[in-house]
Amino acid sequence: MNINQGIFKIFTGGYNRLYFSLHVFHDYHLAFTCMKSMKKSSLFVNGRVHCLSCPETSAASILVENGIITALDPDKNRMAAVHPSPDLVDLKGATVLPGFIDTHVHVASLGRIARSFANLYRARSIAAIVDSLKEKAAEQPQGPLAGFGPNFRADLLAEGRLPAAADLDRVAKDRPVVLHDVNKYIVNSYVLARIAPEALAKSKSTAAEFGKNVLFSKARGLVPPECHVPVSSGHQLEEDIVRALKLCAANGLTCVVNASVTMEQCRILRRLNRAGKIPIKMILLMFEVPPDKLAAEGITPELVEGRLTFGPLKYFWDMFVMHRSALMHEPYLDEPDNHGKSFVPPDEFRKKLRAAFDAGWPVGVHCTGDRALDDLAVMLLGEKERMAGLPPSHVIHAYFPSPGAMEICRSLRIGFAVQPAFIRDWGDTLP
Repeated sequence: MNINQGIFKIFTGGYNRLYFSLHVFHDYHLAFTCMKSMKKSSLFVNGRVHCLSCPETSAASILVENGIITALDPDKNRMAAVHPSPDLVDLKGATVLPGFIDTHVHVASLGRIARSFANLYRARSIAAIVDSLKEKAAEQPQGPLAGFGPNFRADLLAEGRLPAAADLDRVAKDRPVVLHDVNKYIVNSYVLARIAPEALAKSKSTAAEFGKNVLFSKARGLVPPECHVPVSSGHQLEEDIVRALKLCAANGLTCVVNASVTMEQCRILRRLNRAGKIPIKMILLMFEVPPDKLAAEGITPELVEGRLTFGPLKYFWDMFVMHRSALMHEPYLDEPDNHGKSFVPPDEFRKKLRAAFDAGWPVGVHCTGDRALDDLAVMLLGEKERMAGLPPSHVIHAYFPSPGAMEICRSLRIGFAVQPAFIRDWGDTLP
């Protein structure tokens, strides 16, 4: 077994101490770097060691020298060559697995949500939602209150219904309370009182499917800005990014794709990287930033700075399935004139692609609808000569690819970065 095929995270029950991180370079080789300073060698024993590339192979001990995994189940001769003698770490039956890579994380948003939102992902009743929000209200006695969770569904809650405004009023009546998930807001009476009744009445999807305090898709825009937790900037943004990185590392992630990075976020990440404060490998997808602006910042294609790698430039082609705005061949249910839409006109999008390719950048294109994928594949095929010799581009999400679109992308070495967890959470609610 080639021990340099995986990196190892040690945990007992929950996540515990992270010792090594996996770095994936553009030549697809794997390297190991120590997440924690280890001046001496260490021998981890009495563990259950698994390598995902060789699932039939297991081991009970790991030898680490200067932060590098050098042997599994080393024999006496191998141990005799280690000087000075390694520290002995008893894993006491703990499982040892390769570190995890998340292909789609919005790092700054994760930090903001972790700081300001009640975590409702495990709430299985309205009562539990209310209790979690009350705890957050005690921590934050002023300003808007917010909770974030999976796709809130009546059949997943003990009460068999979604929270009503009166339920959220038990948390607070004198300030906004807004529940967020992937496609809707659920609000209290304070927020409803600040939405014009005629605007609410026009939102037929809200009234027909849920209740007047459940704002689906476009109706979310009815919530006034002052009812939301403010977007972070400056020092607060930096704190949110640091918080998110710690969360990622604590939960076993050794590499993340930061899926939409602004220039402000990029400058903060580079500063943190220089200070040695980034605990994991990160691939940055710069969001809608022209190549010339990146060049002015000294950022070039495939630039590697410490634990930061600048990946493809991210662009939006169409919008969002869960908001009924992804570009589709067939219209959305009960909306015969709505086929979704592109983010920008096709000619403008082609100019963005050509600017990126001409500057040597691959692209990562947000594309979700079936028509959008077909159109994107044809556009990329038209840029085949410009893409020649560049690192592979990829399509982000790609929920409804046709055989034709997949074949074109395969011929161009364009991959799909699909997030099954998204479909798991809300796929059965698609109109």
